[in-house]
Amino acid sequence: MTFFPEPIRPSKEREKNQIPVDPIEMEANKKDQEPHVWELPADQRKTYYGALITMLRECVTLSLQLKDQSGMHSALSLDILFLQELLHRLMETDQSQNSRFAQALSQAWHALLVRLHTLSKSNKMGEEFDFVILNSVVEEMDDYSSNQEKTLGFYLTELHEKDWLPTPFIDMLYNLHHEYQFHRDTSHLQKWSTLLKKSQNLQQKDPER
Repeated sequence: MTFFPEPIRPSKEREKNQIPVDPIEMEANKKDQEPHVWELPADQRKTYYGALITMLRECVTLSLQLKDQSGMHSALSLDILFLQELLHRLMETDQSQNSRFAQALSQAWHALLVRLHTLSKSNKMGEEFDFVILNSVVEEMDDYSSNQEKTLGFYLTELHEKDWLPTPFIDMLYNLHHEYQFHRDTSHLQKWSTLLKKSQNLQQKDPER
C-alpha cells in the first residue's frame, strides 16, 4: 500500500507572522502595471489625445471668458467712479462755463452708456452691480431738462468729441450747481451720486452673498 504524505501546511506561528497586503497598495501596484499612454495601440492613443485637447481647449476658453468679463466689470466700475467725481466737482464749483469740464462729463456719459450696452448685449451683467439702480440713474440724467427744450442726456450725447457749449446746457449745469448749494440733500446731483454709489455696493450690503 502506497503512502501519500499530507501536504505541508504553514504553521500557526507562520500565519500569525504573515504580513497582510493593503488592498489600496495592491490597486496601486496594479495601476503601475497598466501600459503607459505611448504604449497603447494607435487608435486608443488618438482617442486619448483628442479628449485631452478638447478638455484643454474648454479650459482656455473658460479662462478667457472669465478674464474678459472681469475686465468689463472693472472698466464699468471706473466709468461709474469717473462720473461720480465729475458730479462732485459740479457740486463744489460752478462748472457751467468750463468747456473742458463739459467735454469730460460728455465723455464719462458716453463711456458709461457704451459699457452698459456691451454688457447687456453679451449677457455678462454679473452680480457686482445693481443694474436696476444704475439704469434708473441713467434715465434720470437723460430726462433732466431744467425747463429747457432739450434734455441733459441729449446735450451730453451731442457734445461728445465736439467743440460746442450751447447756452441751454450751460444753464443746466448752472442750475444743478446752485440747486445743490441751496437744497443739498434733495438735489439732483446728490441723488445721482448716491445712486451711483449704491449701484456698485452689492457685496457690502450682503456680506454672505
